[in-house]
Amino acid sequence: MLLRRIARPLLAGIFIYGGIGALRDPEGHEKAARPVLDQFTRTVPVPENVSYQTLVKLDAGVKIGAGSMLALGTMPRLAAAALSASLVPTTLAQHRFWELDDPDRRVAEQIHFLKNMGLLGGLMLAAADTGGKPSLSWRARRVDGRRLLRPPAERVERLAEKVGRAGERAAGAASHSGERASDLVERASERVTDRTARLRAEAEGMTRRAAKRTRKTAKRARKRARAQAAQVSKRADRLAATVRSTVGS
Repeated sequence: MLLRRIARPLLAGIFIYGGIGALRDPEGHEKAARPVLDQFTRTVPVPENVSYQTLVKLDAGVKIGAGSMLALGTMPRLAAAALSASLVPTTLAQHRFWELDDPDRRVAEQIHFLKNMGLLGGLMLAAADTGGKPSLSWRARRVDGRRLLRPPAERVERLAEKVGRAGERAAGAASHSGERASDLVERASERVTDRTARLRAEAEGMTRRAAKRTRKTAKRARKRARAQAAQVSKRADRLAATVRSTVGS
């Protein structure tokens, strides 16, 4: 979409510029970010050989790399998420307006803080932008597993109804188009009729096969039951004979 091709570079430009500036002057950015870096290193374990300047350069690399990816449309959602994660500590480090006593500087830093919050909102929208495609949550809500459990005949009837309605709509639209449209409708109706007949025949065949399997299963069960009853009867006869012989002796 043309709008995304224009908006993404505009949104990414300030991050690429800021990342380049941080690489050119890591000392100045380190001085401004030191309060946030102190809190970060106390919370997250960082190797001793990693200096604050290294963390500043790493953040600058993230801004340049993710900003370039967002501008070019390469994995834009991932790039926007990375820029969002990088923007929060940058804002807290450079625009701590609540700590300033000078009214003019306080107002200026507050404006920069709100500007970065606006950029963060734009990045969050970019990270959630699916490019017009349905999201995973929407697809999950639309899944209807019960369709898989419907009997074949019911599915066939529903399909036949849908096809019939489609044929009716096509016939209504073709009534204004002349002889050629009428021929098309007739051929479409013939195809619909043939398809419906085949589907119904398949459904009937499936039903007959299921009934046949049921009868075979019942027949085998009756045969096994008769065999078991005969065995039980024989065992009872033998037991009775043993009892009579025992009593007679």
